[in-house]
Amino acid sequence: MRDNKTENEEKENIGDTTQRSESVVKKAKTDKPKKPRQKKLRVLFVCTGNTCRSAMANYILPYEAKKFKKASRFTVSSAGLDAEVGGEMSEQAKTALTQRNIPFKKHVPKQLDVATIEKSDYVICMTEYHKYAIEAVTGKRDNLFTAGDFDGNGDVADPYGYGDDVYAAVADRLIYLCDMIVCKLCPPEPEKNIDYLS
Repeated sequence: MRDNKTENEEKENIGDTTQRSESVVKKAKTDKPKKPRQKKLRVLFVCTGNTCRSAMANYILPYEAKKFKKASRFTVSSAGLDAEVGGEMSEQAKTALTQRNIPFKKHVPKQLDVATIEKSDYVICMTEYHKYAIEAVTGKRDNLFTAGDFDGNGDVADPYGYGDDVYAAVADRLIYLCDMIVCKLCPPEPEKNIDYLS
């Protein structure tokens, strides 16, 4: 016949084991694997004066990326080959953005420089000419692209000096361009296969 002391020790051991098992299960439920932090993509838009096309794209891309729940993946900036330093975004460009409910801040045109190009992951030029002009200074670069490389529609026409209707058309083109940029640089995750027969 087993004495009470031995039985009590066994009960205590069983209780300890059960508590440890429950603790492990709880920990496994709470310690879900974290998704690796994704690197932000640094996108730089380039046009001539940085007051119209690249300025609008600067604010359109974050707005469109937010629709795809990808806003956190992008850092967006813009510059011009011959920037109107000391100026601001054109009034027609502001109107085009406002009519499309795209928020923007006080925009200060920036002159493009080599350092800005080098720290960008994607330098997206509004025209082939802008790309060639950059390559003439820096040589061919893997991070240099044109708008047409992303949406297949060739150069983005310069609306400078034209009316609101032209700026509206350019804004709509830039919206489509930015949608394509988001879809190509941050493609949606494939849906999990569901076995309906199981």
